[in-house]
Amino acid sequence: MVEFKVRPDGRPYLMEINPRFWGSLQLAIDAGVDFPWLAYQLAAGITTDPVDGYRIGVRNRWLLGDLDHVYLSWKQSTGLRAKWRAIVGFLSAFEPGTMHEVDRRDDFKPFLVELKRYVTKRA
Repeated sequence: MVEFKVRPDGRPYLMEINPRFWGSLQLAIDAGVDFPWLAYQLAAGITTDPVDGYRIGVRNRWLLGDLDHVYLSWKQSTGLRAKWRAIVGFLSAFEPGTMHEVDRRDDFKPFLVELKRYVTKRA
């Protein structure tokens, strides 16, 4: 991961280089660019699969992060409007076409592990 900032005069400067993948990696994979697979291919000396583009408009949600936002909104907010917005935002995680960061139908175990940690932390 490479991070740049832009000075007020418009010149970019390098902030940092991290030899790890970024937090939103699953979004890139869901959009059609599997960076870990490409990195493996490079490391193994295999010709990488061509990347001709990616799907625009892919949405990716972190269900427990959204749930935590609802929990904190209801716990800390006194306004009904803010609480309602948090619920509506949470429900939007289930719109058709929305991908989920951890809870996947084809591999549900990571979500169960994360859910156990979440519940233990909140208890």
